[in-house]
Amino acid sequence: MTAGQKLEAFILKHIQYSFEFFADQPRLSELVEFIAQERKEIITRHKECIRSLLAEILAEGNRSKEFNIPDILETAQVIQFATMGFHAPPMVMLGFHSLEEIERQAKGVIRLLVKGLS
Repeated sequence: MTAGQKLEAFILKHIQYSFEFFADQPRLSELVEFIAQERKEIITRHKECIRSLLAEILAEGNRSKEFNIPDILETAQVIQFATMGFHAPPMVMLGFHSLEEIERQAKGVIRLLVKGLS
């Protein structure tokens, strides 16, 4: 897989996991909200892990010359922020969109990101 394909697969898998995790268990969002308020360091560590994985994909893209990213860590943070709404509990819990619609919109954003990184 190219780095762009890996980036898309990673983000889509995260969306699918979040959708499955929260859609059938609405009380879990309350737990996440509690943790976010009372134990911010847990959320911070989780976000750092995700950002680290994104940075690895971006670095691979730089090594293969698929991407031209001067600041990989900052770019990973921007990508994480840009895609956060697709897998955040409110997006899933409110039921405004199906998983297919969320994935379709996410793919569009990912295509724009990959094109910009190239």
